[in-house]
Amino acid sequence: WSKGRTEGDPSQSNQMLGPDYLPELMGTTDGRMPKQTPNGSPIATFVNFRMLHPMEAAPGEKPGRPEVVPYRGQKVQISSVINGTDSPVWARESELEAAGGWTFRTGMIDPDKFPRLLLEFEVMQAAVFSATRIGLIQIPVTEEQFLTNPEQRFKNLWLP
Repeated sequence: WSKGRTEGDPSQSNQMLGPDYLPELMGTTDGRMPKQTPNGSPIATFVNFRMLHPMEAAPGEKPGRPEVVPYRGQKVQISSVINGTDSPVWARESELEAAGGWTFRTGMIDPDKFPRLLLEFEVMQAAVFSATRIGLIQIPVTEEQFLTNPEQRFKNLWLP
């Protein structure tokens, strides 16, 4: 734990982020806001989306790789590529404007079947013959009913 973090640390999966925690999330170790992605701003960006379920490990063993939970036979859903920016907005694309942007599908989620389900968003930079990861976030879904609590629907994880 750095900077005097406590058990109420908002970086833990069951804690909400507050504006006072924002300086630690700015992207650099010295607290300054980054000006652009590692390869500059005129890039092509897309997102890979996966649902992952961590496998239980036997006592004393390391956990294995999480199981990828497919949706309609797909293990990965991929957004369209947005060219020319490191800050893409899919809602500005004419074909996605009516939907408000790109939509990833999960289907019905059974918390009993997937008690530790994660949503993974992997932000990628597209290139001619390959792609490079820019960033990745995993959001818990069913653990402690983080996103599946019927009393607290659509928990807002994003800062204003």
